[in-house]
Amino acid sequence: LNLCPGKAISEAMALQYFKPSKNGLHTFPNNSFKAFKEEHTKPDIDQLTNGHDLITRIASIFRHRLKKQISDKDLRDCFCQNFTEEEAKRTALYRSLQSWCKVNKIEILV
Repeated sequence: LNLCPGKAISEAMALQYFKPSKNGLHTFPNNSFKAFKEEHTKPDIDQLTNGHDLITRIASIFRHRLKKQISDKDLRDCFCQNFTEEEAKRTALYRSLQSWCKVNKIEILV
């Protein structure tokens, strides 16, 4: 986000910054990545897949467009303190998760 503010990051750039976790893979799983790309030929480039991606993106917008210095952690803490459970229950994401939990007989929304 700091290298490409306001733009999608290219695959080459993303792979350039791949850093394995201590207990994770030591090399990038190229074959799995290629298979995933073949299955998803027309992805929505604006789609964010994780909450931490959204927080990082918003914090980057604050830094680059608004010149407001805020860390991802501080912004996440702010969201967590101000976004109530009742508000979350009114979102499509919550309803989708609730439906998925019922189908898979898993309790994660407690």
